[in-house]
Amino acid sequence: MAEPALVALSKIVLDQAPDPTTYLPAPTEASYPEQCLGLQLLLEYCPRLFCQGVDYWIGARLWLNAPFVHAECRADQALALQFTDDTRQFVERLSGLTGPYRARRDPILADVRGFPRVYAEGPPLGPAVTRES
Repeated sequence: MAEPALVALSKIVLDQAPDPTTYLPAPTEASYPEQCLGLQLLLEYCPRLFCQGVDYWIGARLWLNAPFVHAECRADQALALQFTDDTRQFVERLSGLTGPYRARRDPILADVRGFPRVYAEGPPLGPAVTRES
């Protein structure tokens, strides 16, 4: 999670702050663009999102997870599943509710056409379901 890094960065006196680009790989390395984007998100967008509340924090986590979800590397996809599950567990603890698809998670993940079916079913409904819950 980025929060410990952001807290540590916030305690650095500005004129003594290290150049954050020194943490990046050489521009000739294949991972350079990805690492630049990560650094930009960490330093620019994440603090704004973390300061806006839990809804924004959850959105930021899901948004930051998107490259892993869509990666061609199976290891990155496995990381995305774990990251998504960690976020889901956090939301469940916070809300006291269990995700409506939790019990069907494994069959849904095993079904290559599962997402369109879940999407067609729509979000949970009922009088107890509100934006705040």
